[in-house]
Amino acid sequence: MPRRLLGREELQQLTGASSRFLGEAIAAGLLPAAEVFPHEAVAELTALLRLAEQGITPRHLRAVRVAAEREAELIEHAVSSRGVRGGSPHSTEDALAIAAELETVRSGVLKRRLTGR
Repeated sequence: MPRRLLGREELQQLTGASSRFLGEAIAAGLLPAAEVFPHEAVAELTALLRLAEQGITPRHLRAVRVAAEREAELIEHAVSSRGVRGGSPHSTEDALAIAAELETVRSGVLKRRLTGR
């Protein structure tokens, strides 16, 4: 079953985000520049709002977007070097598995940096 798409107004209503804040998230490349959004955008925009409450606004997160784009390139290269055809269900599954492993590593590095261990 396809996931439901949300319009801008519905996304704003579900998250409490202002039009301006949604625009800032889009301008920073953290959400797609679109009129409809996947349902996952609710969690993403909610997280961005919570970060903004801590003083970390979408414009501060451009480096996060750039790092994610580089990780995506690394993953795509790893999948293609194994001979898996891009765009196939198997390549998507492989790519998401690699992304999960990278997230585990990234999270560990971040936690050690913050705790000094």
